[in-house]
Amino acid sequence: MKRPILLVFAIFLPLLGGCIFPYVGPSIAYTPSVKLDVPREEVRAFRVDIASSRFIPFRHDEITAMLSKSIAERLSEVPISYEDEVPGQMKASVQYGVVVVGLFNGVRRDHDSVALRLYRPGYDLVEIGSWEGANRVEWKPAVDVSAQEKVIDRLFSDCFRYSQAKGSGSPAHREALLFGASEYERLSKLPSSIVWQPEALEKKAKAMRDLAAQ
Repeated sequence: MKRPILLVFAIFLPLLGGCIFPYVGPSIAYTPSVKLDVPREEVRAFRVDIASSRFIPFRHDEITAMLSKSIAERLSEVPISYEDEVPGQMKASVQYGVVVVGLFNGVRRDHDSVALRLYRPGYDLVEIGSWEGANRVEWKPAVDVSAQEKVIDRLFSDCFRYSQAKGSGSPAHREALLFGASEYERLSKLPSSIVWQPEALEKKAKAMRDLAAQ
């Protein structure tokens, strides 16, 4: 998706009387090792490789508002050591983009990053972004089925509203999607005060399995 977007700018911007100033540079993303302070069999740790593309306008208006940020994520489970510690994660990449001057004034930025998400059933999701310091985890209970459903949604960045990588992206990502489906199915069997919730959870599980099969 990145190159076609830049190609569109390259083709049409001269017609609009504008200029493009490209830039490129190295980028390193890193998440530190984290102590869980709970038995390691209670936690699933996922590395999240993130590819993002964004146009940042110099001045917000209706036209530039239509140029939205796009994010593609790929999850892979990370082994937890016998010391109940998740190892640090690193990603080296090249970030590039263009400064646009003309009808569309702003900066187009394309870059890769990495994050770590820690999932413990019955607790809130813990997410550690690139270069965020986190020596130990603070576990906060997710008190009911609705709260636990939102935790799974967040684990996969609410992929029912935003695009998520297909299972064919990598075997590890496919396994992560199937794990998410199994967790939705597990929640659908728990008692809930919301009448329609089991059916909604089953639909999410099916959608997740369908995505894994693609």
